[in-house]
Amino acid sequence: MQTLLFFDDEPLTYHDNVVRKLGQPSLIPESVYHEAAGNCAWGYPGVFRDLESGVWRMLFQADPAHVNRGGDYMLVVESDDGLHWQPCDTRALLPDLPNRLAPHQVLPGGVVGELSSVYVDHRADPEARIKILTSMPHGGGARLWESPDGLRWTEAPGARWQAASPDPPTFACWNDVRQRYLLYSRPTFCDRRICWFETADWRSFSPATLALHADALDAPLAQLYGMCVVPYAGVYLGLLWVYGCPKNERSSYPHLYWGGKMHCQLAYSLNSTNWTRGLRDPFIPNGEPGSPTAGIVQPSRMVTLDDGSLRFYADASTREHGHCDPADGYLVAYALRRDGFVFLESAGGPARVDTRTLLWYGGETELNVAATGGEIRMQITEPSGQPINGYTFADAVPFSGDDTAWTPQWKNGRCLAALAGRPVRLEIELTNARLYAVRGDFLLIRAGDVWAMPERMPQFRPGFDPAPELPEAL
Repeated sequence: MQTLLFFDDEPLTYHDNVVRKLGQPSLIPESVYHEAAGNCAWGYPGVFRDLESGVWRMLFQADPAHVNRGGDYMLVVESDDGLHWQPCDTRALLPDLPNRLAPHQVLPGGVVGELSSVYVDHRADPEARIKILTSMPHGGGARLWESPDGLRWTEAPGARWQAASPDPPTFACWNDVRQRYLLYSRPTFCDRRICWFETADWRSFSPATLALHADALDAPLAQLYGMCVVPYAGVYLGLLWVYGCPKNERSSYPHLYWGGKMHCQLAYSLNSTNWTRGLRDPFIPNGEPGSPTAGIVQPSRMVTLDDGSLRFYADASTREHGHCDPADGYLVAYALRRDGFVFLESAGGPARVDTRTLLWYGGETELNVAATGGEIRMQITEPSGQPINGYTFADAVPFSGDDTAWTPQWKNGRCLAALAGRPVRLEIELTNARLYAVRGDFLLIRAGDVWAMPERMPQFRPGFDPAPELPEAL
């Protein structure tokens, strides 16, 4: 099943009286965790569910010196629901752990390096499923640690995607089309741009390729601090950390990078190598003054729950960059509805959204809509825009309510599945409503594809149009 998400107008041929807006995850108050053993404002939390026990585990780093200058310690906490956390005592499992700072420590203190991220590798051997990417101090370069459960760790020899110490964070993501892992990091220490490395085996790595840098649409002196990349519904999402560098930075030598707030914006890509930034509004903004997220919020993990809703885990600080003290530093979670990254909303009165032509393979469509107090309906047309008899707006049954998987209906009992194998367009009318996504078994096609049918059927182009494999019948 493919999903249309409306980061830009690429899936559309027409829209009228529509406003595009970013969704914003909501902070879950009960998720706020403060670590007593050290400052976790740069904790870079990684959250996963243990396959054997079913418990949630969160790995993160804490700095006992409270200044984020090395000597970091890897800690683990557990939860039944991924929100309420308790330290996981590892002393019985790891009785000889050197430089132990706290009962819930999992790696030797001060010698592992600074945490970059935690990656759950479902393609790896079970003994290496959980990965920690670290940066060694004093020019020691990148390092990789592997574990079956997040508690027992072994360093992976030869995993050196950067010979010099990168400035954390570094995030990993699997690319289905390239059949490679891509790592997203900074080119070097204090170079605040985003580049990527590629590897198939975690031993040999491609040279760095620039992915994103600050541009003229960013606030003056803005810098890109890091980007957590996650695959979602056929695209790749970048949770981009944007650092508002303060104006005194320009008079500092060497550059101090001291002060300034940090929030999260969205980037997106079809192939995970070529990136686009749309709306520059904060996706996860800073909180109110004095709140745990007032100065810094850095999401480092996204989890899809059983109902399709999303949860984001982040480290955060009440104070601005570099000014965290022992009483500061938090690990937090945010909630977002399924497909809630961006939506199209009627600006007042009826609004129209028309898709590009779709080669409809079969089955029904599902629309993620919020129309409580309003309504939404859909008609199906030929590629020319001519409504198909029985599938017009006049035939449609309007929907009111909130549904992440609403299936359109028509008064005469006809269904979209009956149009399998045909090129069609979906036209959607919104009144006081929001449209988040359109799902179905289809392929986005263009005019040239339509003209060549049926002699030449359009083919899926990996890395361009995210779509399922073509059925054998086509």
